[in-house]
Amino acid sequence: MTFSMLPLLIHTHDIPTHVRVALHATLDDPPDRRPEQLEAAAEILRRATGIELDDARELVGLPSTWFKPPTWIRFRQSQRHHHDGELR
Repeated sequence: MTFSMLPLLIHTHDIPTHVRVALHATLDDPPDRRPEQLEAAAEILRRATGIELDDARELVGLPSTWFKPPTWIRFRQSQRHHHDGELR
């Protein structure tokens, strides 16, 4: 379980409305799409506030980018998911 400031950010009036809307929308996403949407929300938060992307990612509950697996690992994971465990 990761720590997330997402609920606080959604209800903080110091955060621009369009950012709060983007953050709130991530709560309705299916679990498999949520990381992608949180990533987009973190980018919106970064642009709106000027904070570093790693900080924005951590605030919404994502790990810093330096924890992000290399592209080839993410590709293999997506292939595994799409082919019911079979790598091609």
